[in-house]
Amino acid sequence: MMSSSSSLPSVHKNSATPSSRKNSIIFEDDEFPDKPTLHDVQLPDIKLGSGDRTRRRPTRGSFTVPKPFKVANRRLSVREQEFLKEQEIIRKNRQQLDDIWRLGIEMERAKAKKEEAERRERQRRAQEEREAKLRAQERLRLQKQQEIERERQQQEELRKKLEREAREEQLRQQREAEAKAKAEAELERKRQVARQRQEELRRKKEEEERKQQEELERKRKRQAEALERKAERERQRKVLEAKQALQRKIRWLHKFG
Repeated sequence: MMSSSSSLPSVHKNSATPSSRKNSIIFEDDEFPDKPTLHDVQLPDIKLGSGDRTRRRPTRGSFTVPKPFKVANRRLSVREQEFLKEQEIIRKNRQQLDDIWRLGIEMERAKAKKEEAERRERQRRAQEEREAKLRAQERLRLQKQQEIERERQQQEELRKKLEREAREEQLRQQREAEAKAKAEAELERKRQVARQRQEELRRKKEEEERKQQEELERKRKRQAEALERKAERERQRKVLEAKQALQRKIRWLHKFG
């Protein structure tokens, strides 16, 4: 049981009396290279400062000291009493060291637990930041994709609009060309009809003029013939009158000659 004290701090050997060492504990870290740490000490679940150190298994870095013994039926000598007092002081000092180590270990555990919690919190925050960054990147990607899709749709709508306008313009030009050709054909037909009508009118006029000329010719001819007949009748009348005058003269001559 005393062999475990090799890894524990001891009371300074130069202390004068047990009473002077009662409340003075000197820590010499160089003497404890095997001081237990958080990872190699397993503590039982006990309440510190309770004074109950019996009936528990010793662990590394802890020890148990038997209670002061009494020799039956004889009175202890002064040296034995001093020895027992020193042992009691050593036990209390070791118990205080044990409590301090336990407190330090628990503080280390609490610190490690706190650091672990902080580490987990940092990891959680980093994870949340990464997830937020990923969500932001995803939102940005979706936004860009939506913008690209909207731009593509706008370009598609613009292309369809331009194609529709081009088709409408082509149809309009085609209808205008057809209407113009139809109008020109109608105008040419009307011109042809007008030329035909003018030609017919010219022929009719020429025919009428010819007929009028022929009628005038016939009229002049009839007039000439009538004048000739009149002149012939006048000549015949004059010849007849001359004959009658000559006959009257001849008769007069026969009568009075």
